[in-house]
Amino acid sequence: VETDGSASVASAWRVLASSRGPPSFWCDAWRLVADGTADDAGAERELGPDAADATLTALGLWPSATLSVLPAARPTTTTTSSS
Repeated sequence: VETDGSASVASAWRVLASSRGPPSFWCDAWRLVADGTADDAGAERELGPDAADATLTALGLWPSATLSVLPAARPTTTTTSSS
């Protein structure tokens, strides 16, 4: 964990157990975003760990979609000062 409370990339990986096959790995420091799904062209949605072992067809991403890996949003902090 970083000093600002966010997860570091090195410690953000975890193993996901799967009942359908071998385990998958997931990194909580990244976001997986699908854009232009087959069901709703131009729509953007974030995929989570529950989608790790699903097929592209099951996710509605086949035959065409753009997947982006983005940094996870860091928690916002607000500070107040009193005089």
